Amino acid sequence: MVPEAMDPGLVVRLARTDQDAAAIHAFLCAAAARAGALRCPVNPEKSMQEVWRIVHALDFAEADATPYGFALIAERAGEMAGTLGVICPEYWYGDQRFLTDRWLFAAPDAQREIGAALRAEAAALAREAGLSLVINLKQRATGNVVYARSSVS
Repeated sequence: MVPEAMDPGLVVRLARTDQDAAAIHAFLCAAAARAGALRCPVNPEKSMQEVWRIVHALDFAEADATPYGFALIAERAGEMAGTLGVICPEYWYGDQRFLTDRWLFAAPDAQREIGAALRAEAAALAREAGLSLVINLKQRATGNVVYARSSVS
């Protein structure tokens, strides 16, 4: 689902396969490094396991249970242009769950458009599940403290 005002060649879909997980991992390692978003060296095995876990979370969720998360891929002309990984924790003070981004990266040539399409699809899925979606935007670091501006849908 891509908002009408956006590039009609942009497709956003759920990631579901091992090939999707591998492609997301490769994209994330390149995009996060390019964006200066990595706070420590990448552990390839650990990071791939987490991407795989999120991509396959819907497959392993029990009936009527909230899955650990899901991953979205934005594609233009069959090439990955962005990805959003979402997890579903509980609020620390109660039993209600919410959705929040684990990662959100887009190709540098159309970050706003691709990010908006990914967020719109995640917001639609959150509404369908009856959950809030918290996206952490525009992180900036001051020393060892990272500040993120959030958006709630």
